[in-house]
Amino acid sequence: MTLRHSLTAILCTMMLAVVAPLLAQDAGPTVTVDSLLREMVDMSRLATAPAPGENSDQQSSYDRASVAPDKDGWFANGDAGKFIRAEEHDGRTEHVMAEMDGPGAILRLWSANPDGGGTIRIYIDDLQTPALEADFLALTSAKMAQFPAPFSGRRARGANLYFPMPYQTRCKVTVEKPGLYYQVGYRTFPAGTKVQPFSMAVLPTVQDTMAQVAAILENPAHTFTTAGASEMRDTFTVAPGQALEAVDIPGPGAIVRMLVGVDVPEASLADALREALVTIEFDDEAKPCVWVPLGDFFGSTPGINPYASLPVGMNAEKVCYSNWYMPFQRSARITIRNESAVPITLDAALWVRNDPWQPGKSLYFHAGWRKEWLPEDPRFVDWRMLEATGPGRFVGVMLGVMNTKTYWWGEVDEKVWVDDDTFPSYFGTGSEDYFGYAWCSPGLFSHAYHNQSIVTGPGNFGYTAVARYHILDDIPFQK
Repeated sequence: MTLRHSLTAILCTMMLAVVAPLLAQDAGPTVTVDSLLREMVDMSRLATAPAPGENSDQQSSYDRASVAPDKDGWFANGDAGKFIRAEEHDGRTEHVMAEMDGPGAILRLWSANPDGGGTIRIYIDDLQTPALEADFLALTSAKMAQFPAPFSGRRARGANLYFPMPYQTRCKVTVEKPGLYYQVGYRTFPAGTKVQPFSMAVLPTVQDTMAQVAAILENPAHTFTTAGASEMRDTFTVAPGQALEAVDIPGPGAIVRMLVGVDVPEASLADALREALVTIEFDDEAKPCVWVPLGDFFGSTPGINPYASLPVGMNAEKVCYSNWYMPFQRSARITIRNESAVPITLDAALWVRNDPWQPGKSLYFHAGWRKEWLPEDPRFVDWRMLEATGPGRFVGVMLGVMNTKTYWWGEVDEKVWVDDDTFPSYFGTGSEDYFGYAWCSPGLFSHAYHNQSIVTGPGNFGYTAVARYHILDDIPFQK
């Protein structure tokens, strides 16, 4: 979406879950706006294996010259105003952004220039009368009373709407103006799933649920996952070069919340958070499911950068939290090894619930970390963030950048291949667009699903940390 590239050192944390082969699953209860709203804050759902036929996709305004990695145009950058087609309706032209077969649900809209869309229309099932007809800018900028913050809003110049709009058979999304940058994220349910289609008439019936969900999304650092859980708390110091087995938990159960206060001299804090390694082992897995530096695990780098997202966050008092749901069958073991030069004192709390392990359905939580220097010569590359085998769900990433140039570091598009894809299920319009902001803005923002927690500057120079968490719009994969 923007113009320039630079030398970067990039670090990222990937969150996913994988499990043994699936058992047969039925289509389940009827999907409604209310049930999908509740999924927006349901961390335990992410640890359930995806059913066959369940998938997540994105349609966007990516440059259609991008056809294949071995063809010219793979990194083409004309990412505005690319539509499926134009249609005539009642004397007006509508540009088709996305069209999908059901059963499914729209989960996310994003744009860098929401004033470039004019009227958006979302057609559901009969494709004749719009279920929603609104000004695109108002819809994605919290200017409509029906879609208030935190479901909608502008963050660092990016316009966002996270709100579920289910459909039974078909869905089509159009705008009137032709120059829009856009992304439409959606989920497809297994064949046979019953869906209560979205309409504006449904909204008054879900106001109580919207209020409950909004309260959590607006204050995700607040405890909301610990009902029925037992608390374990301890304070300990890990000397340089030493490892401390913080806790060994018998199963079955699930870790539902972690809280860690960090006591390290300010001058050594960034190094300590990078050089203290957290590992979590579940059951008889051949290697740790979690292997991540302490600070990166809680979603930002370097140091403590206050922000609050739904799964992880940090505050100015150097307290970090995690709300990831981590089930296990027999045992969970958490170890912290200090490879820094200073002692690290941690005030840690853990909440564990005696949830049963469901063979063939429960998923282990995984988090990994990698670091790579990209070439000083500015050029486009497909930088692999994750390759994983399933079944599982991709649920989030934190990307840390150390940029040695003063200009923008991220003019690349996210691409996600799932299972037998020959072309990405997700093909984006720019790195910052994936993270929900726009125009390489260095503005800090904090939201339940995405954030930019540090930009040292000036401009895009120095350290940047951005994250996006796929809670409602997780990406399931079978293989």
